[in-house]
Amino acid sequence: MEIKTKRLTLIPCNKEILEAMLIGKEAVAKLLNIEAPELWTEFGDGPIQWALTKTEDESENNWIAYLPILNAKNMLIGTCGFKGKPTVDGVIEIGYEVIASKRNRGFAKEIANALVNYGFQDSRVKIVRAHTLPVENASVKVLQYCGLRFIGYDLDPEEGEVWKWELTLEEFQKNLRV
Repeated sequence: MEIKTKRLTLIPCNKEILEAMLIGKEAVAKLLNIEAPELWTEFGDGPIQWALTKTEDESENNWIAYLPILNAKNMLIGTCGFKGKPTVDGVIEIGYEVIASKRNRGFAKEIANALVNYGFQDSRVKIVRAHTLPVENASVKVLQYCGLRFIGYDLDPEEGEVWKWELTLEEFQKNLRV
């Protein structure tokens, strides 16, 4: 299911789209009939390959990778999505990135807010979580804008110590952002 915002359409990645992403920008541009920048992710192929393995499980549909398309230019401006379907405890984790040339224009806030809103539309979701590097940066501001609050530290196998952010369903309902 596509997620629409004021300026963006978040296209869910199925197996065909993810395979095109591994081939390169021309394959993605042709498949989706969009403009694709040379580099739309700073995280390499690892997350794409991980998402591809998740497509085998239909219960993961709409809970993995999305491509944010800037409607006005029909252009891919990054990646975003979830780290899987809601856990048994009702937790989902969001992630997002915006290409360098489109940063500082509110797109990350728009993407993250759309993911939060989408997540809480599912009755299983009780908590939206995210992680950032342990420094004040743009991602911290994005998460705070979306209502997530710092709740402590986690240890990431690749990044080391990271900050953990959460928004509960109760908190979301108190301060609904649509």
